[in-house]
Amino acid sequence: MQNGEIPSENQLAIYQIAHDQWAHAEQLRWTVLYNFLVANTILLLGWAAVFATKSSTTRTCSLVVFCVAGVCVSLVWLALGIRATGFVRHHAAKATELEARLPSNWRLFGETEEYRRRLKGFEAWITTRHTVTCVPLGFSIMYLVLLWFSSGGSMWHPFSGFSGSITSLVILGGMWCFRRVSKEHTAYNLGPGGNPREYEPIMNRFIRLAEFVIGAATGSIVLIIGSSAFHGQGGRLAWFFASPLILIAASVVYGICYMACQILTYEDVLHGNPHSAGQYALNETLGFSSLLCFILGYIWLVFATTNMA
Repeated sequence: MQNGEIPSENQLAIYQIAHDQWAHAEQLRWTVLYNFLVANTILLLGWAAVFATKSSTTRTCSLVVFCVAGVCVSLVWLALGIRATGFVRHHAAKATELEARLPSNWRLFGETEEYRRRLKGFEAWITTRHTVTCVPLGFSIMYLVLLWFSSGGSMWHPFSGFSGSITSLVILGGMWCFRRVSKEHTAYNLGPGGNPREYEPIMNRFIRLAEFVIGAATGSIVLIIGSSAFHGQGGRLAWFFASPLILIAASVVYGICYMACQILTYEDVLHGNPHSAGQYALNETLGFSSLLCFILGYIWLVFATTNMA
């Protein structure tokens, strides 16, 4: 359809429906964030009111309950934000598809998307998609810090390595949310030009890097555990070794899963299946989480075994 031509009533009606659905999804995304902030205001006021009371076992338990509830609420709202973002993308894609049948000077969604792509720097990063993801993540981290204050600066540990276990899971979950929300399309090319066979040498380099991290991590674990210089009473390591060792062990687990997912994704695409956004985000999550746990585990180990702790 050329410029100046007026689209039919049916075309305009369908396009209006798609636009209304997109507007509703966008409004819903902000409503989710608003409700999240209201819920967290109530939790934070409750935590502050209890924190101002005299120290007691009941006070500590109440503060911990508020913090755990805050973390759970943040994770639930994070999932809701990601879900709402998916609907926004879906309706925007449908509206853009319908715009192809309209005159070029009527294509508002296409022009808006082109304008968004031209944005650079800070303006390009501060988007609704990132806001509804980063705000719940930030609140969850804040609640973990408040949990430390709730116990009087001495974090409650149900078992040795508790902090390392929680940290490894937070890294995995946070990385998944960050990488998944960054995917704007439902499927992506695997390999240059969409040829999956050209991805094989690239995949082999990624796998060799993962093998190096796994080898260094497992070697470090064996060396630390096997060295008698670090043994305490009964041939056991001191409790403060548990958390960094768990982080290093998590890097091994994530690295092995990363290599397996890389191979499975490659074979899946070779059989003609699309390289979905979920597969893409999962591979990135496992790879970056393995590397981050490895680095953080070593830094933690240095602090735990020196006067820097």
